[in-house]
Amino acid sequence: MHRQITKKVIESISTPDTRELLLRDTELKGFGIRISPSGTKTFFAEGFYKPKGVGKRLSLGRYPVISIDEARLKARKILYQLYSGIDPRLTDNKIAEETHQITLHQLLDKYCSARTLKSEGDYRRVTKRVFGDWFDKPVRSISREDVESRYRLLAIKKGRKAQTNKAMRYLNTILNFALTEEINGTPLLLKNPVKVLSDKRYDRSVKPKKSFIEAHKLAPWVDAVQRLCTPLARHLLLLQLQTGLRDSESKGLLWKDVDFDNRLFTVRNTKNGSDFTIPMSTQVYRFLLDRKHSACCETYVFPNKTRTGPVTSIRKQMDKVRTETGIQFSHHCLRRTFATLLNKTIQIDIPTIAVLLNHSPQGVTQKHYVSSQPTDFRDLYQRLSDFTLANPH
Repeated sequence: MHRQITKKVIESISTPDTRELLLRDTELKGFGIRISPSGTKTFFAEGFYKPKGVGKRLSLGRYPVISIDEARLKARKILYQLYSGIDPRLTDNKIAEETHQITLHQLLDKYCSARTLKSEGDYRRVTKRVFGDWFDKPVRSISREDVESRYRLLAIKKGRKAQTNKAMRYLNTILNFALTEEINGTPLLLKNPVKVLSDKRYDRSVKPKKSFIEAHKLAPWVDAVQRLCTPLARHLLLLQLQTGLRDSESKGLLWKDVDFDNRLFTVRNTKNGSDFTIPMSTQVYRFLLDRKHSACCETYVFPNKTRTGPVTSIRKQMDKVRTETGIQFSHHCLRRTFATLLNKTIQIDIPTIAVLLNHSPQGVTQKHYVSSQPTDFRDLYQRLSDFTLANPH
């Protein structure tokens, strides 16, 4: 039976003789009152539980212990929960408890599993390095004060502004994901604490680095690398100098992507989303062949100590070279050196250098009409190797 449920209707309706009577409201669909043969009148809400498509009817309380207005409000809440895919039988306390227990580490796993990230490894390394002591901390307990204090310590007091900005960007992205992630309809996070940095207008600008190894310093640098570094570190640094590869791309190089017959190797999952094939110079071919003959890992060209993945850091080896030569350099510095030498020493034009750096093509012409083959640039790579490795002292 369908009628608008009012106090007058409830009190005037006849008690059924045998079976209970369900009176459904015409004003709020899903709201009703059940009248038993004994005369008990109980409000209810009914609807379909969205994830499973199962019909549910839940009691709201007896009339007149609960008023029509109170019952209607409770019905609206339950009907909204059913529509949103929330099981109303779960108590608010249970939902809150489950939500408050999600840690930063668990949230990071959720974030990474929800999408395909080329930079997943970097996300995990950076967040662990900067926020590792928060990993077992519930996400909801990370406060604006925590974020501001960590930023002031690392970026301002210790001067690690660029690295800290990167970590904060990653944390901000992960916590924004938590704002949209729910457990039984309850958001994992209500506010993003990283917003404190923009609210308080912290200057997070960083001047782009322009450092590179100048041509007259290459010989002592190469000599130090060859004498002081382990074979893995030596070959990795020289590969980055001669090819301009990004650090993560060179470290992740796989033996299956090294073609000795055609003297080519291919880097997968690059920053711009495309595979990138590079012709080997004679020097690169020789040391990759040496690595293959003495390979301790069948998968990675530059494996970690356990041979279960790529090497992550050669900082100690780089420090030896810095200490002896006084030349301050980073992995990205070698990439800038590669580009600078091509332009200033070998006189290569900027568009060609952009191709060799595997930058995303700009403009319709580059994207859709101009194409090239890796072998087109074999001579350029060879000339650069000849220059960088010529007569080190």
